[in-house]
Amino acid sequence: MLLQHGYNDLGIQALLQATGTPKGSFYHYFRSKEDFALQVVDRYMDEVHQGLDAALGDQSLPPLDRARRFFELSREKYRRDGYLGCMLGGLGQELSGINRPLRRRSRAASVS
Repeated sequence: MLLQHGYNDLGIQALLQATGTPKGSFYHYFRSKEDFALQVVDRYMDEVHQGLDAALGDQSLPPLDRARRFFELSREKYRRDGYLGCMLGGLGQELSGINRPLRRRSRAASVS
């Protein structure tokens, strides 16, 4: 939902309703909407790195075959899940000038 709506347009109440999450549970795990977004960025980057490792990490394959595998896995993922854009890029465009913690996290994630 964060990717679909963006940070500023995503209301916590809408998120809670869509996921069936009680408000108290949300605030047990996240201090704020900003904390939620920061943790989403961390989770997103963990998944990106896992995907890169799966596609490019098989040292028994020649480099060109690893690159092909990366594109094949990406194509399969986008066919299965759809493609809404890049979480990091979208949040960076929306918030880099106004939200310092998210800007720092996005910058750190993009160079890791």
